[in-house]
Amino acid sequence: VASKVNGRWRKPKLSLRKQAVARKAAIVEGTYGSWDPETGLGWDPEWDLLRRRKVSVMRVPKGRKHDRERPARLARIDAGLAAQEKLLEDYRREAKARRPQRGLLQFLKRE
Repeated sequence: VASKVNGRWRKPKLSLRKQAVARKAAIVEGTYGSWDPETGLGWDPEWDLLRRRKVSVMRVPKGRKHDRERPARLARIDAGLAAQEKLLEDYRREAKARRPQRGLLQFLKRE
């Protein structure tokens, strides 16, 4: 496994592919779990721990903006529709107040 020595990365003595081949050969030969430095046969199980990768948890995909913001948009629309009746009543009341009043008294006041 590659390692950092004195601030510099050093290549492994055996590539990961060659390590896998040696490990599988040790399993087939029955020498897995024992290492003989004189003959170079076998495989030490501690070497497997060096290759163990970190477990990563995938995040939820971000998705599209209009899909993410849809619930907030629908809530905003519902709130606007709930207030719509009151707004229409207020508008009609103000529009009626702006119109000139009709009737006999108003006709006489103009002359």
